[in-house]
Amino acid sequence: MYGKLTWDKLNDMCCNDTDPNRPITQCPFDKFVTINRWGSIEPKRETPAIYACGKLVKTLVQTWVQETLNDVYNLYQDCYEQQQSIFPFAGNNRQKVSQLLDEIQEKHAELPPNIRLAYMKAMPWFTFTYSTDALGGFPCYMMYAATKYLNQKLVREALHVPDYVSKWKFCTFLNYYKQVNDTKDYFKNILENIEYPLHVLIYVGDTDSICSMSQSEWFVEDFKAKRETTPWFYRLSEKYEYQVGGYWKRYVKDYLTLDMLTVKGAGHMVPTDRAGPCLQMITNFVHGKDYGETYLFNYERKPLLPDFTPLPTETIQTTTRISTVTSISTGTID
Repeated sequence: MYGKLTWDKLNDMCCNDTDPNRPITQCPFDKFVTINRWGSIEPKRETPAIYACGKLVKTLVQTWVQETLNDVYNLYQDCYEQQQSIFPFAGNNRQKVSQLLDEIQEKHAELPPNIRLAYMKAMPWFTFTYSTDALGGFPCYMMYAATKYLNQKLVREALHVPDYVSKWKFCTFLNYYKQVNDTKDYFKNILENIEYPLHVLIYVGDTDSICSMSQSEWFVEDFKAKRETTPWFYRLSEKYEYQVGGYWKRYVKDYLTLDMLTVKGAGHMVPTDRAGPCLQMITNFVHGKDYGETYLFNYERKPLLPDFTPLPTETIQTTTRISTVTSISTGTID
């Protein structure tokens, strides 16, 4: 969040230099910065005024965002035991969580099978309590868990990964020189020159600050809008009232129909954060219906199919044998 003084400074110094009535959301701040080969922005140095605006833009859109403990992929998500910034996210930046899971795994392997099973059932309730989300803290450790899972020997064998292939990493930085930092023109060229009817859906979570809804809206603003932005609604079941699931707008140009939707309360991983609204959105898109058309999906958990049902856990019975030892003392009576 930016304070009003900072916002006014950005507006006065770097926006209304030619048109004092232009809203700040339409200001071309990219003219003050360049993007280096690693995707980071640097201020231009053409004039002192341009350099000052470039530094301010970098501070607001990069330094204050990427060097914070806030989750830039979901502003609602908090991992309270996090000790490093979430960005960049190569490997695992939540070191304390990783160490905790390693310790749990080591102790867990030493337990008898029956105790281990009971522990696994209870573990989510008291292990991952360092987040206020509705997912049991899953976003706080899912990158670490995916890395551990995919690098298991049995998993690699099931995926036919040869032994000479290196371990899987969540993000690998290749020695690659980025020559294109903006692909907007490429996609516009494709979409504007299609010769058959094409319906496209772009959806974003409204708490994602990396791939934000404003970024998506700017991308499609060159297309003619068929309708104004309007809310679409979602409800979990008949016993609940309708809630705003997000907002949407349709852009039409020649053969192209492009729908842009926001999903309320979701971050970068929309299906993870808002599974129900996301399912309704995708279903309506596939069937060509209004996005507010609700489906009362059955969310009750179903038992596993027989082929996937685990075998009954063996009950470990411990028998304690008590041995009675009788000691006989002998002595000599004088």
